[in-house]
Amino acid sequence: MATLDVFADSDKELIISLPYRVGIWISNVDDNEKTERDDKIEQQALEATIEKLAARHKKIPFAATIMREVKSHKSMWSAWEAQISEEQVIQDLSAAITLCRSKLSKRDVKEYKQAVWQVGLVVAQAFGEHIDPDNEMHVNNFFSSIAGLLTKPDLKKRPENMSAKEKTALKKLRAVLKS
Repeated sequence: MATLDVFADSDKELIISLPYRVGIWISNVDDNEKTERDDKIEQQALEATIEKLAARHKKIPFAATIMREVKSHKSMWSAWEAQISEEQVIQDLSAAITLCRSKLSKRDVKEYKQAVWQVGLVVAQAFGEHIDPDNEMHVNNFFSSIAGLLTKPDLKKRPENMSAKEKTALKKLRAVLKS
């Protein structure tokens, strides 16, 4: 497993910031302006995913290192949130993958890409915008919403709880990760 020491400081920051920035970008792609309920649930999912991936140092050592760095740079998160336009995230992710390919093993690059994908997928599935599109918190959705706060999202190969905007964003993310 490679270390981040092979990168210049600016390149390290780019590589480390992207998992978080991707999560925030996906979260904001279908932002519900009437309430911040979706933002809170998606932020919890993002942080839980970062935590979970950071702990998987035996299975995905390089990705775990990146995620530990994301956690340790929590003071930078608000600054990173200013860099979440779709165009910028896609462009920066492409540049980061190119950097990783130039200095890391294929396995490390694959781990990094998988971790970024996992972050995007979990955030997209964290809150079902299509279930309550007017965000009026109808009684029939209340208990499922509360349950969503208490449990981790069920990741499916073909998830039904994502909006069309989130699915489109994930397709764009996948295209960059596959390049």
